Amino acid sequence: LTQRDVVNIERIEFLKGPTSLFYGANEVGGVVNTITKKPKSDRSIELGFTTSTFGQVRPTIDATGSLNKSESLLYRVNFAFDQAE
Repeated sequence: LTQRDVVNIERIEFLKGPTSLFYGANEVGGVVNTITKKPKSDRSIELGFTTSTFGQVRPTIDATGSLNKSESLLYRVNFAFDQAE
C-alpha cells in the first residue's frame, strides 16, 4: 500500500458487504473507491495554504477550465508542495 495525496480527490466511496463482490475485490469486507476531480468548463482557480507550528508549509493550487470556445477541450491542474522540518 502506498500513501496517496488527497489534492486531486473529489470523494471517497466505501462499498461494504456482499455488494463489494460485484466490483472485483473478492472479499466480503468491502471496497474503497477513490473518485478523482474531473475538469469543468467553467474557469476557476482555487488557492490553498496550510502551515503548522512544526514548520510544515503546504501550498496548493487547483485550476480548471476550457481551452477553446466550444468547450470540447477541458483541463484540470492540481498542484501541492509539502515541506516540513
